[in-house]
Amino acid sequence: MNKITEREKEIIKILKNDPMISQEDLAQVVGISRSAVAVHISNLIGKGFILGRGYVFNDKTGVLILAPVFIEVEARTESDDGAALVDIRPGGAYLTAHYLAAQDIPTQLMSILGRDDWGGIIAERLKKQGVDTRYLIIQKDYPTPRRVKIIDSQNNWQRSVADQRAVAILNRDSIQNMGVAVSNCRMLVVDGGIPAETVRHAVHLAREAGVPVCFRFPDESDASIYNEELNGLSVAIMVGPLAAGLTKSKIKDLDDGIKAGKILNAMGIEVAVIVIPDQGVVLTGDSETVTVPLMPVQGKIQELSIDVLTGGLVSGILHGYDYRQAVRLGLGMAVQWAGKSRNLSKRQE
Repeated sequence: MNKITEREKEIIKILKNDPMISQEDLAQVVGISRSAVAVHISNLIGKGFILGRGYVFNDKTGVLILAPVFIEVEARTESDDGAALVDIRPGGAYLTAHYLAAQDIPTQLMSILGRDDWGGIIAERLKKQGVDTRYLIIQKDYPTPRRVKIIDSQNNWQRSVADQRAVAILNRDSIQNMGVAVSNCRMLVVDGGIPAETVRHAVHLAREAGVPVCFRFPDESDASIYNEELNGLSVAIMVGPLAAGLTKSKIKDLDDGIKAGKILNAMGIEVAVIVIPDQGVVLTGDSETVTVPLMPVQGKIQELSIDVLTGGLVSGILHGYDYRQAVRLGLGMAVQWAGKSRNLSKRQE
């Protein structure tokens, strides 16, 4: 992994204070040869800390997302004879990256796809949406990750299966320059659906670099394996049942969500965001508590739309909105996306 050296840190500091300094003068200040200075600057460009000639520094590259992308296959049963409507669309980190980029937040995606038709479609769409895909791994051993969900005619989840073999190889060895990418972003968004060792490594790198971390807990995970990572998280997003398990409490409504959120704050999470699918969203922090209930016409927050909510919430925070505005933005995007998905399903009937 390419790390910035102490000498390179010294050169960056000097260049930021005096961008017009010549390489000869810089060499004298640092106490090395001009050719050595040229090599260091070339290395800094290669590592992404300097964008090119003129010493334009890449101080804030926006958001880095380290999370799995899925092909979402949703089968909605319509009768007892096995007939179903089937929707297929990209999901997971694809949705988070798409909605962040749509809000003019520079977005980098660190994920993995298969060298197959859907992998190619997803990669091309991300590029067209303005997402930086330089850290997107395309491999041929396994297909692009996919999740299949069975839903009954009343919109109740029945069961799901997933092929995540590709996600299992998304580790610190397969991801090039993770340290550079993490230290160069304004916020790291991590999904607990990737291997736990990779999560811990990324969170450690972010803490070393002073980069805030937004942790998105997958809905079907054992959240307790990340107890050590909870302390110091800037934002944690999870559904009610997961929050209930972590806090050993019962969450039936938004008030229960506030109580659980406060427990999560006491566990070291700066801002806890709890999604109660049939009621709304709760956000708790040291300085503010926010509840945004669902309107009756908005229906239920779908599991897939939480990835959209994450993108909207993070973009609101980075745009300087207060927490209530940021939550409303994220929830509004999630509800709008779910509405579009329902309309698409109806058109296919």
